[in-house]
Amino acid sequence: MVTQCVRLDEERSLRVKHIYYICSHFTYLTIYVGMCSFCRKYLPEVRQHLVLVEYPFFSLVDHEDLLEGYDSIHRVTYCESALTNHWRSELRPRAIYGRLAKVWTFLKDARKFTFEESSLCFVSGVTETALGVRLLMSKIRRETRHSVICRVGTSYHKSDECKTNDWISWLENNVYVLLGAPPVAVKFYGWMMAERRFYYPKKVIDHHLVFSNRWSKNQDFLEVKYPLLDDVRVASLKKQCVLFLDRGTGWLSLFPEMSREQYIATTNQVLRALTDLYKNEDVALLFKPHPRQEEIPYDLAGFDVYSKNILAEMMFLRDRKAIRAVYSVVSSTVRTADLFGINAYVLSELYNLPEELRIRNQKSVLDFSDVVSIRNLDELRLPEPRSNRSLSTTDQDLERLAQLFRELTS
Repeated sequence: MVTQCVRLDEERSLRVKHIYYICSHFTYLTIYVGMCSFCRKYLPEVRQHLVLVEYPFFSLVDHEDLLEGYDSIHRVTYCESALTNHWRSELRPRAIYGRLAKVWTFLKDARKFTFEESSLCFVSGVTETALGVRLLMSKIRRETRHSVICRVGTSYHKSDECKTNDWISWLENNVYVLLGAPPVAVKFYGWMMAERRFYYPKKVIDHHLVFSNRWSKNQDFLEVKYPLLDDVRVASLKKQCVLFLDRGTGWLSLFPEMSREQYIATTNQVLRALTDLYKNEDVALLFKPHPRQEEIPYDLAGFDVYSKNILAEMMFLRDRKAIRAVYSVVSSTVRTADLFGINAYVLSELYNLPEELRIRNQKSVLDFSDVVSIRNLDELRLPEPRSNRSLSTTDQDLERLAQLFRELTS
């Protein structure tokens, strides 16, 4: 009887008391807003903390309202291993010194706070092997005995399917193992670094959750409905709209198969086709550039440039009921639009892009979503009106998710 009471006391002590959201990317800064609201309602006794790895491009957009609702925010300097595929320039002393200086600043920032025991720690799928996130995960393991690390994302693929195929890039990414970062495998597709995944994922991550609009279970992950709550937020759109999300043309230098001229010509055809598709609809056609995009070399046809200093993901938070559809060539943002119940379409098959990129697009965008891939312009159809659709997440789904979080930490 005494042993049973001790065991019960131990179980109570291990229940989650703190939730940490580790974030270094726009997409998951937005998704964490919904999770934070969800936990305030269903787990009100738990304190919530945001660990913000300050992504350099955060400064390009107004994102302060995405930081509300947390009990505390810990900011750490962004640091990364070599990003470019041009390794010769990355091995120059100046480049190496710059990366090491950021790592040193990151480590000083990280020493300013401690992860509490019995915590549930979320890391985002997009940046699961970013250097800062890797070092923070090691910090969690060092400072707590009974915390749970849960990877949340919009897709999942087994780590052991990714093998290192470039030893120089492997070295640039794994020299930081000397500082405690978990080792990663590195895979290249042509000129593009496509994947960096943990060698021993089960030693690093306890659970994998994939947010979707369904519930399904796999031996490696659990697919759960996104915990979307309708927070009251000031809408920025006054009428129904259609969004085209662009990412510029700079990234095309990675793919000799697609010339800049070809890409622009195909995009012009797409914009004209969308203009014709919606010409009798009472909607605004909005062209949203990427935050880093400096030029818009297209014939925009019937589209107006949406130049407000906010993210597309922030528009989904504020204006999902006003957004009729979202289109993009390759942006994973369409996957987030789908989570918010918005009709989403990807257009990569219309372009002469390498097969590796299409496969990657299939894995990261299409496999776990209802995003529609358009194979030719004749397949373009008007989406069903937003007013005829409702969120797939129910009160029962939210309670089920709350119970799941309780079980993960008991």
